[in-house]
Amino acid sequence: AINEADGDADPSVEVVDGSYEESVTVDVEGLTIQPVGDAEPTVDATDAFAFEVVEPGVTIEGLAITNELEANENVVSVAHGADGETTLLDNEITAVSGFADETGETEFSVETESTLIAEGNTFTEETDEATLTHGIRGTSADAADSVVVGNQFGLDDAAGDSMTTGLQFSGADNVTVEDNAFVDIFGTAVLFSGDVTDATVVQNEFTGTGSGVGFLSSGASITGDLVVEENNFEDVGAEPAPEQAVFVGDDFGDFAASSVDEVDATENWWGDESGPGPVGPGTGATVTEGVEFDPWLDAPFPEGEPVTDGNIDIFDVQGDNETVAGGELEISGTVENELQAAEDEGREFTVEHRIELDGELQTLQEKTVSIVPGQQVDVEFTSDVPEDAADLDASHRIEVEGEFFKQDLTVF
Repeated sequence: AINEADGDADPSVEVVDGSYEESVTVDVEGLTIQPVGDAEPTVDATDAFAFEVVEPGVTIEGLAITNELEANENVVSVAHGADGETTLLDNEITAVSGFADETGETEFSVETESTLIAEGNTFTEETDEATLTHGIRGTSADAADSVVVGNQFGLDDAAGDSMTTGLQFSGADNVTVEDNAFVDIFGTAVLFSGDVTDATVVQNEFTGTGSGVGFLSSGASITGDLVVEENNFEDVGAEPAPEQAVFVGDDFGDFAASSVDEVDATENWWGDESGPGPVGPGTGATVTEGVEFDPWLDAPFPEGEPVTDGNIDIFDVQGDNETVAGGELEISGTVENELQAAEDEGREFTVEHRIELDGELQTLQEKTVSIVPGQQVDVEFTSDVPEDAADLDASHRIEVEGEFFKQDLTVF
């Protein structure tokens, strides 16, 4: 039995092959529990926690860990407060759910009240029904500075419904989520809630998840550097909602986001080269207001290149070189949306005919055009020149969202 190992004499417990039907309380600071050589031991607590870690500095490595969960139970529980951290490394952690989600109760593969380092683990859930199972749940401010890197949440060949949440941290600052795969997550893959300062979600794969990354203040506030970058969102937005790749708000379905700082979600792949919708211009995965998505990637990370919705080119401009005050002024040109082609209805742009007189710019006329990424439109203007516009060193231009092509002009 693992519980009978003398961790006080040796800070490392090596486990031989076999199935260990027990609940292990780890109360030795700095202890490492790992297999002997190539052994593949399984810890199956059946109907209780498999591991309860109550001292810091503990590492649990290379084990298959499982139990059959009931409401509010955990496979692994970490509860040593703000002192030190616990490391889970290269484990297979499986929650065998004992109830369906209509009970309104929640169960957790790993629940932590302390700083957690989780690397290279696989988190899965086995049941025939949808359940409220979390892969990782951080429940207090003492879980600050947790790092979740290189893990798999859910399986590509998962049968039936998967866990409802990949990981959630409530009230924990400076959490990093990097290089993980979230597959077939029934609800939200990564969720931050409560009072949170600083959160980083980078270089993860989100596939077939209900939602990707959520920030729910729940009446508290989420502030600081909220970074969601270089992630791939594929087939994100399955039922039961909130159907967003990245969302912010005070509650599910309430995306007012009044108590959440703006989320920097630039340079992500949204599943389509046209970018995200519906607040974005594209047909890819959706985001809410309060999420900065521009520029995005035109292909999955790391091959994708950043593109921006303002990536406009103006060319073939021809216009009058001279006119008179109070007269007419003509100019024409071609405006191209340089994003790669995408099958959507295009985005509306405001094209302006502007004149510069005595160093001051003013708009003579403007038009609204719709341009599908990768396509172009021709525009023509015939505008009235102001009566007091005499300027031998004037110019006029076609301008779109700060991009312009100007023509020298003499106004007599």
